Amino acid sequence: MKINLVSCCILQKQNKFLVSKRLSSKIFANFWEFPGGKLEKNESFHNAIIRELYEELGIRVKKKSLTNLDIITHKYKKNEITVLGIFFLNKWSGIVKSREGQEIKWLHISEIQELNFLEGSKVILNKLSSGFYNFYF
Repeated sequence: MKINLVSCCILQKQNKFLVSKRLSSKIFANFWEFPGGKLEKNESFHNAIIRELYEELGIRVKKKSLTNLDIITHKYKKNEITVLGIFFLNKWSGIVKSREGQEIKWLHISEIQELNFLEGSKVILNKLSSGFYNFYF
């Protein structure tokens, strides 16, 4: 069984959340997701999301600004499980911009629900829209 460790982050600005569209050249092309990516060898979930947010969006994040919301697992393939560390962030330095050519959007939760999300991200989206994470915001 292969286990993928992934960090992702729900970024909030006012009443909107940031989503990004996977590039057509990547696996699961053109699906929407929350920013993040796989952990590198010996990397923590916190360090991975700090690195990924800089690489993908050009923002600098302090570890103390991240709120650890949840850990979920999802099975995408028969012998492969993804363990997803989910963070929340509403304070960073720099301007959010696409650094890898991916489409990004700031949307209200009702608008996000209309997009085509990966199954693992749908779990996060469902918890977000149900108010499960609201006590963190």
